[in-house]
Amino acid sequence: MVDDISLADNQGAAQAGGDSPISVTCLAFFKSFVATGILFIPQGYYNGGVIGSTVVNMFVGALATHCMALLLDCRDVLVSNPDTLMDTPPPRTYGDIASHVHPWGRTLVQCMIVGSQVGFCCVYLSFIAGIAGNSFPIASLSLSTQSIATMALVAALVIPLTWIRSLHLFGPTNLVAMIIVFTAIATILCGSVYQLANQGIAPNIKWGINQNFLMFFGTSVYAFEGIAMVLPIEAEMKDPTQMKSVMTKCMLTIVLFICSVGALGYMAFGDNIEDIVLKNLAGLCGGHAWCTTSVKVLVGFYCVSVLFTFPLMMVPVVKILESKIFAEDGDHMWAQNGFRGGLVMLCLVIAIAANKSLEHFVSIMGSLACIPLAFMMPAWFHYTLVSSQDGNTFGKVTDIAILAFGAVAMVVSLLAAVTSWAGYPILLPV
Repeated sequence: MVDDISLADNQGAAQAGGDSPISVTCLAFFKSFVATGILFIPQGYYNGGVIGSTVVNMFVGALATHCMALLLDCRDVLVSNPDTLMDTPPPRTYGDIASHVHPWGRTLVQCMIVGSQVGFCCVYLSFIAGIAGNSFPIASLSLSTQSIATMALVAALVIPLTWIRSLHLFGPTNLVAMIIVFTAIATILCGSVYQLANQGIAPNIKWGINQNFLMFFGTSVYAFEGIAMVLPIEAEMKDPTQMKSVMTKCMLTIVLFICSVGALGYMAFGDNIEDIVLKNLAGLCGGHAWCTTSVKVLVGFYCVSVLFTFPLMMVPVVKILESKIFAEDGDHMWAQNGFRGGLVMLCLVIAIAANKSLEHFVSIMGSLACIPLAFMMPAWFHYTLVSSQDGNTFGKVTDIAILAFGAVAMVVSLLAAVTSWAGYPILLPV
């Protein structure tokens, strides 16, 4: 997920000569991939089955790692061939590389980033409404009414935050948000293990492949999409030559972590797994007031952390779109503020429409925006800049295979999510 101005592909590229040690690089990878999306994985295991979902997660994680390496190869080729750059600065971002592949390459990447980031923001609004309504129900309101009211309140609070231009002001809140996310995920893992130890594996667990398996692919890619981070992270490394090795080890750990959260959560709660696994924690308290209060405090802090993360998720969107809409000269601050407020309201409308089927919306976003960003475009760029230039037949075949697989996976997982949302799921005969 893109959550920093340095990742907006036409603004603020990271400068060369970073000083980040390996530990900071690893932390940056975990911050990028271990986020709110992981809370949807246990529900995804319910749709896909334990073994089937685990295989998909491992495959998606491995392919995402390979495609990030392809992007690094593209950058290396461009930097090593000054004639290709044609007096332009060395590529520092995803969009920079895309601009050397096709005249519309940067625009295509920008469209995918805008689409994925808007989708993430919509999920954030619906996410807060879902867990807040579950933990803090208002007796006088229906769940639907409370969800809409909560999303509207969050949108109203977020709009002024999107007006802040000095992103370093979000540094402390971003750090706190990361700590809260890791605390929540650790609590979910402990809660799942506790439930398994006391109640055993839930009944009716699908160990192989479940009927709704096809929809899980989009959910998995949604959780693993973070390819726009790879170039800025490498640019900040003290020793960039270690990037691929560090990236591989970090991604292996992240894959195992995500698989553990998904499998343990599903096996612990079974058919009762919620779309957001955080909702299941209150059911473990057994009527103990201290436990119920602790869960509510955790949920409250998590909602606040998401609230302060929302403006950072909007940064690439507003930077890309404002560069197209507003002239560079002149003072457009209040016009831009109004535009940013309008974007938040657009997210609110989409979130309200998708609120009752959040797992379907997540899968659709993974299919439409994340699969092209994570798989298809890196393969296309690598084929054009690397494989076709060095005559590597194996490289060409591999790039084409990834591109073709991404196209098929995008269509199949999108159809599975849309038809399931419409009440006519594509079910496998298992």
